[in-house]
Amino acid sequence: NDYIVYSKPKSKQNKTFTVLSYNILAQKYIYSMVKDFKCLEKKIRLDNIVKEIKSINPEIFCLQEATDDIITSHIIKEFEKEYNLIYHNNEGSPLKNVIGVNKNRFEVINESKIIICDGKEKKASNDNNDDDENNSNSENNDDNFFNNIQVEGNRGIINVCVKDKIVKDKLINIFCVHFPWRPIYEYQKARIMALIFDLILRKKINNVIIAGDFNSIPNSIVVRMVYYEDWEAEKS
Repeated sequence: NDYIVYSKPKSKQNKTFTVLSYNILAQKYIYSMVKDFKCLEKKIRLDNIVKEIKSINPEIFCLQEATDDIITSHIIKEFEKEYNLIYHNNEGSPLKNVIGVNKNRFEVINESKIIICDGKEKKASNDNNDDDENNSNSENNDDNFFNNIQVEGNRGIINVCVKDKIVKDKLINIFCVHFPWRPIYEYQKARIMALIFDLILRKKINNVIIAGDFNSIPNSIVVRMVYYEDWEAEKS
């Protein structure tokens, strides 16, 4: 039951960087049967999560299942000096995705959030102005693009574009996603992934990182879509 802290990977050259994706598990999912374990008490558990993230010291981290209290008590408190933090409310859920971008390594060029509604009108906005959250004229809006995907408790997507301060003029787009866990939503998860790919292609986005909790097993459609070579092999 000892807590293991992983050391930061050693970079051979300064052009490399580390990305961490981590579903930190909302405290409400610590069920009663395991609540007697001291290591799973909220403060102890979150202190250890912070300790692990800091031990890896990633240039980019993507978190899932953060809540307002966790963001306030741990994420902002522990990381805001070194990282630009981007997070947003998710439609019908208190859980949030969070992207942290190291200030010394990257400059944040653009932030946008995409909320995939359960058949409702999609909301999207540029996070630089919260008052524009429901503004359909936002330049980050892809009208009706992610509408009408019937997925219970979908938790949305964050997209952040950053510029590398070491590799001159290199832009990187980061997507932080959290898909629903139930196997019955396999088709919907695949459709969301396909829409992300389509968005990337339509906007001709290069240098993409898609990180998050896909809630998908290795041979699922979603994972096979990520490793596109598998589809190419099936054509022959």
